[in-house]
Amino acid sequence: GSSYDFHKLSSYPNLQQFIIWTEIDLELGNIPLNTSLKSLTIFGYMDNLSFAEKFPNLEVLNISNNEEPTNIDAVAQLKNLRVFNLFDEPGTTGLSALDDLDLLEWITLPSDISDEDLVSFVAKHPGIKIAGVTTYEKVVDLRSLQSLKSLTCLSIYGDTLDIESLNGFDQLEYLGVPQEILIDSNNFELLKAKFPETIIVPNDVGICLGYVWLLLFIPTLALVSFLFSYYQR
Repeated sequence: GSSYDFHKLSSYPNLQQFIIWTEIDLELGNIPLNTSLKSLTIFGYMDNLSFAEKFPNLEVLNISNNEEPTNIDAVAQLKNLRVFNLFDEPGTTGLSALDDLDLLEWITLPSDISDEDLVSFVAKHPGIKIAGVTTYEKVVDLRSLQSLKSLTCLSIYGDTLDIESLNGFDQLEYLGVPQEILIDSNNFELLKAKFPETIIVPNDVGICLGYVWLLLFIPTLALVSFLFSYYQR
């Protein structure tokens, strides 16, 4: 692993957003306490999120491009967390750490989530407005998400999608689906018939494109952030 000197962050007491990008194992043990930081995005490799205690008022946490499952237990300390995204993430040690995060409204779930864990998560977080699900090499049963009455944006990442599993999502304003699905024009027509008023976009833009991925990811995240803000009104 490697350790960076983050002590200079103490020079920015009003810092509210921070992005870390690294291609080596990242250790944040020396990062200073920061009570003003609201948003943290990390592109890099780590096996746990123990640094969470250093950002007690964090509201947005995005983690991307890990090679190993991540222990997210420390996230339970972030009582103000509204957004938690695990992009391009092979898995976690479980989602129970999120059980008491009552303000959570936007989640992107890891690729190894079981149908049982998804049902449990939905039951504990009925106020979710934006959800992302990863389906690489598996078909996720999306029916449990239908009980999320406030859900307006759904993103499905990966390479598989059972279009029939989207029945019942009549309230969606935004739907992201795997690019492979939209290559077949028949699938697009089926989706538009189901969701005539919904914005439908390919969702795999930027996956596995290295440095270019970051440039594509940030505008996409900004777009969905705008939608999130809009639907909060």
